[in-house]
Amino acid sequence: MNRTAPRPFLTASLLIGLGLFCLGSTGCTGVIGPNNGTPDPLTNPPNNGMGGGGVTTLPACVPGPPSVGVAPLRRLTRTQYNNTIRDLLGIATNPAATFSLDEKVGPFFSNATAPISELGAEQYLNAAETLADTAATTKLATLAPCDASGDQAACGAKFIDTFGLRAFRRPLQADERSRMVTLFESGRTTDGYAEGVRRVIQAMLQSPQFLYLAELGDKPAGAQDVIALDNYILAHRQWLGMDQLSSLEKDTTVYTTYTPALRDAMAAETDRFTDYVVRTGDGKLETLLTAPFSFITDKSLATLYGVTMPADPSKPVNLNPAQRAGLLTQASVLAIQSHAEQSSPIRRGKMVREQLFCQTLSPPPPGVDLTPPKLDPNLSTRDRFDMHRKQTACAACHGLIDPIGYGFENYDGIGAFFSTEAGKAVDATGTLTGTDVDGDFNGVLELSQKLSRSEMVRTCVAEKWFNFGMGRTFAPADACSMAGIMNAFKKANNIRDLLVELVATDAFRYGRFEKGAI
Repeated sequence: MNRTAPRPFLTASLLIGLGLFCLGSTGCTGVIGPNNGTPDPLTNPPNNGMGGGGVTTLPACVPGPPSVGVAPLRRLTRTQYNNTIRDLLGIATNPAATFSLDEKVGPFFSNATAPISELGAEQYLNAAETLADTAATTKLATLAPCDASGDQAACGAKFIDTFGLRAFRRPLQADERSRMVTLFESGRTTDGYAEGVRRVIQAMLQSPQFLYLAELGDKPAGAQDVIALDNYILAHRQWLGMDQLSSLEKDTTVYTTYTPALRDAMAAETDRFTDYVVRTGDGKLETLLTAPFSFITDKSLATLYGVTMPADPSKPVNLNPAQRAGLLTQASVLAIQSHAEQSSPIRRGKMVREQLFCQTLSPPPPGVDLTPPKLDPNLSTRDRFDMHRKQTACAACHGLIDPIGYGFENYDGIGAFFSTEAGKAVDATGTLTGTDVDGDFNGVLELSQKLSRSEMVRTCVAEKWFNFGMGRTFAPADACSMAGIMNAFKKANNIRDLLVELVATDAFRYGRFEKGAI
């Protein structure tokens, strides 16, 4: 098939188009690149070992016109790109697998900071070409049906309207539609109907309107720099994907039972468990953290947990309540927060601090050796990791992390439970400090009970949902939105209540832009 322009020109045009996307759009929200305004309390904590972080003390909500934090312009993540292509074209070939790695906002993927690179533009171009070729060759009858004797120009115009609506997540503007019609006709008149369709698909898949989640709308009364998000924008806010365990590798000479099937079963367990609790079960945070049941979809995971493979994997299975309770004892969480050849009390303790208490830890001092201690059959994991706490440069932060991480000592690097190590009973005692549920605990089960009663954890969970739903971190201008979310959540600690309130907040329904910021 003929191309509409030489590849070098297309690559340069795509790069310029992506980089300058917002310059001609008066309704763009956010900025390209870092926001140099007021420091965000979540991303700029005091550098004192453990930053304050989080929103455990909420800014006051001042009633008035809609007030929201600046929403940065976001490109589709790799998961979002794959899902979008699957739904748009019916092609499920994981085309974004070769794209550059996604950025993160906290624990969530959100491409909101780094500008598009020449390599990134080339990757988008290659994907658009391949996908357009495949769609025009194998999906034409589904995407753009047209009788051989029919009016091909009319068929093409209808395809442009329907496909454009879905690709841009809104109806095409008049000038956009005109350009696509011209492009379609240039292909149809030279190489036939399929070529016209192919060119339109390729062009739309390279468009910033497709690659970026652009938020456009009208200003509400009384708001100077806030716009309402129309229904098309609200829809894409719920199109979210989470990275799972697909790339997690383990040393199979140490963990001989670790296989792709076990890895997939770990991911499926957490997916189904979370979905069940939030959508079908009681929806409570306490249940997510302490429930003694889960979902087993493969014999390998049943063996790891010491239970019988259920006849119906769609039904919850009761686990050993002395070993398993809630998310923190699931193999997916434990395996991710481990090294390839051993567990990691550091990673696990850090996870609790940052993801459940929203406390930001300072990075390690320069020059510190981050290599985990070597395996030693004569020493327990606790003994081996305890040694680095004697180093002055490491002591402050590890005094906050390790006493939590040691509570996970009964679980190895793939989440298997054990009670003895190096010839003696496992010591899984730990301590919480700097929280609202300080004190000693013995094992993850007791730790999870403490976390389920923590007001700081509830606030942190609400903040994480906010960050995930908005694709950005909480800002002082979001005070009223966050207050509404927290008030709804506190009534029954029900995540469903939190989500309902989330989509009703100003932060979800409106976007904020700043003139001259782009």
